[in-house]
Amino acid sequence: LAKAPESEAGEAEGSASSQAKPQSIDDLRLWGLFRCNAGDRYEPLLPGAQLKDKVLLYVHGWQPGHNATAFDPNSKTTRESPAITEGFLTPDTEAYGDRYDTAAPWREAGYDVVCFFWAPIADEATPNEAERKVWDEQDDLQWKCPGCKSCSKSSIQPLIPESVGSCTKGYRRECMPQGSLGQAFCKVWEELVTAEGTTRPSYLHLVGHSLGSQLSCNFLRQQLRVRGDATQVVQRYTLLDPYFTNFGKDHLDGRWPGQVVREVVRAVSSRGAAVEQYRSSKVLDNPLSDSNKELRKMVAYFVMQPTYLPLQY
Repeated sequence: LAKAPESEAGEAEGSASSQAKPQSIDDLRLWGLFRCNAGDRYEPLLPGAQLKDKVLLYVHGWQPGHNATAFDPNSKTTRESPAITEGFLTPDTEAYGDRYDTAAPWREAGYDVVCFFWAPIADEATPNEAERKVWDEQDDLQWKCPGCKSCSKSSIQPLIPESVGSCTKGYRRECMPQGSLGQAFCKVWEELVTAEGTTRPSYLHLVGHSLGSQLSCNFLRQQLRVRGDATQVVQRYTLLDPYFTNFGKDHLDGRWPGQVVREVVRAVSSRGAAVEQYRSSKVLDNPLSDSNKELRKMVAYFVMQPTYLPLQY
């Protein structure tokens, strides 16, 4: 993520970048809600933080290889927090032209731009395991160790200090919530919007990208459980290149993930939510993925053909 210009350094008082460096894993905020300020500057959102009446809530997807660089202080990709993986600034490449803050129009329209980051947990070799974490309410969540004394090669300086302790077969459980990620997402959101002195936003635009579409969907599923099936829990719901694996899953009672997503989309649509899906890649055009064509019939479906993306992706 690009750093904000020095003139903006004081713009987001209390932001993650202005806080002291974490001294332990407990301080790292491996997952949770963050507000996106100008210049891709992020601040953690904790109970008591005030939100605007309109919120754009974004959820990212699968992040293979994230932890190897996110915890390395010498990496060029190190973020203000290991949880942060993506930004709203267009890349500094010729294909995009001038850099542009795509979140700026939302803020100018009166929205708070909020992200649910879970990158250390989303770091898996295949999307199947990351997908399971989104839904599985029985198994304990864990995250891939970026390197400690027990799993680092002797010639490499461990990224996790020895005082923190060793991982178990390459994974760690520190700072992980109970239940599924969807349940954890719903819980921290409810803690934020129901804290004393705060008001729940009246307009929520939820956006999920790739595997984040499933996580955002489980968030809505949990919201319906918590707030009641008859409640309109979201006003607009956007699926950006949603990704689904094939076949039924034990943690979904034998149903396919795409089937469960359709059930939730049907539920929120019937309560007044506008639901849309955008396709800009061929991520589902392979035998290991579920194209979920039935979902297209339930939403406003758009096909984009950006020239800066290779056709195979």
